[in-house]
Amino acid sequence: MWIFKNNNDPRLRYIAVKYELPANPLATAGAANTNPADQQGMPYGYDESSIETAPDYPGKIGSAWEYSQFNRSTVMRIDAPEFLISFSQTQLLLAEAATRGYLPSGNAQQYYETGISAHMEQAPLFGNMPSITAEEKEVYLHSPNIAFTSERALEQINEQYWVSSFRNWSEAWANFRRSGYPRLNPVNFPSQDPSIPGAGGFIRRLVYPLREISVNAVNIQEAINRMGGNSLGTHIFWDQGN
Repeated sequence: MWIFKNNNDPRLRYIAVKYELPANPLATAGAANTNPADQQGMPYGYDESSIETAPDYPGKIGSAWEYSQFNRSTVMRIDAPEFLISFSQTQLLLAEAATRGYLPSGNAQQYYETGISAHMEQAPLFGNMPSITAEEKEVYLHSPNIAFTSERALEQINEQYWVSSFRNWSEAWANFRRSGYPRLNPVNFPSQDPSIPGAGGFIRRLVYPLREISVNAVNIQEAINRMGGNSLGTHIFWDQGN
């Protein structure tokens, strides 16, 4: 949520909503408030008992917390489109490749801005809402945190890749582990799995299932030795994140 709100991202109005009666099905959820200024993301690291101690806890309406939800009539409607490898993502990967000097030609800033604009152009495909205008795109692209700079290029590109991977959760998770962006606060849950390193952390991989271990024990153990463990906190070879 902070990536959108801190930067006045026009995509937020398609993604987040506060319903008048949030626990109800869409047909009876009442008024839908999509005003970006009113949205509030639910923090992670809490459970049903401890969430009431979270900073700025908004309270409940009936049986549901008064945090923002994904919009059930746009990005989370049943027939919403899925994008597995999008033009936006490809442009942002090219922006990173150009920044790292992997391309013989090409402009990182141009790839970056094209990638952001392309993702904004997907928004109307999620529902009958006004398109993001050319002026809104320009304002966003030139806002203080978003305007491309060589010093912050990798962070900016991969934050936008995170946004562009919305609904493709496994891709967002993979790129977060690969790049270390966006910079998220480690989870600090009292009863978290001790296999996640440190006082708080992130799940870096899924462990081998018991069935696989029982039928392929020798090869599984060889892989575990090579990786350095079989825990949720074990980094695999391409995971360069924090």
